[in-house]
Amino acid sequence: MKICIAILCICFSATVFSQTLTGKDLQLLPGNWKGSLTYIDYSSAKPYTMPVNAGITQATQSNQFIVALTYPDEPKANGNDTFFISKDGKLFNGANIIKLQRLKDGGIIITTATNGQDGNDNKKAVLKHIYTITKNSFSNRKEVKFTGKKNWQLRNEYKFNR
Repeated sequence: MKICIAILCICFSATVFSQTLTGKDLQLLPGNWKGSLTYIDYSSAKPYTMPVNAGITQATQSNQFIVALTYPDEPKANGNDTFFISKDGKLFNGANIIKLQRLKDGGIIITTATNGQDGNDNKKAVLKHIYTITKNSFSNRKEVKFTGKKNWQLRNEYKFNR
């Protein structure tokens, strides 16, 4: 009996840790979204929030999504972005997927991390994104942890609803 339990635990662990992301996991993402962007200004350390809308469509390749961002109060900031999944499903937007949580309602939470630079003086940091996608809400939260620091800092967060 103990051997059976041990084998089940090993199989479960292998399944959980070998998860990969696919275009199907992002099926709730396409559509029109209305929301806000809040970012922390490093000069003043104060948050600033502004309205933003997103129109998201799946590209002809099932692992790419085109994100058209419009800022009603700052139209010069409007632009497009592409969300993409690597062929092996281990990277999202070029960053390592460190956690993948599929929700019971069909939604998903994707956490990625990559080394980079951030801040006004471009300090080395780990950049973490937490994408939460459900039927009626979508968010993209960016946190940074500067080299030599213990805590994560919020850099910006997009929050959308439909």
